[in-house]
Amino acid sequence: MNHDEIPVEETKENYFDPKNSEAVPGWFRHLDTLQKDQGEEERLLVSLRAPGHSKRELGRWKILLAERDLGTKLAYLAKGHTDGWAIGLKMKTLPRERLEELAATTAEILTSWCEAETN
Repeated sequence: MNHDEIPVEETKENYFDPKNSEAVPGWFRHLDTLQKDQGEEERLLVSLRAPGHSKRELGRWKILLAERDLGTKLAYLAKGHTDGWAIGLKMKTLPRERLEELAATTAEILTSWCEAETN
């Protein structure tokens, strides 16, 4: 798996029914920062497929929250695991021969994201 992610604890503050609250989970500000490079997804090898559905009690709210607060177009940013591991984007699957390109692109995304988060 090729992920660029941030850890998100599986708590009711991070995952909840968006119909019952207008609150925005804290992890959304990180995804909002990440989406600043919108329009460069193809060059950055980002997968635009929708995130998968979680069967976990709290994880089931991830996609609904992403669609509500990011919009359906940007919901792809909420990939990852709702068991406290990480949320973020997923890169396209590439053949082993492109590993060096994938590593360079991953480093570019992480560096840019880190700089945006700390500025």
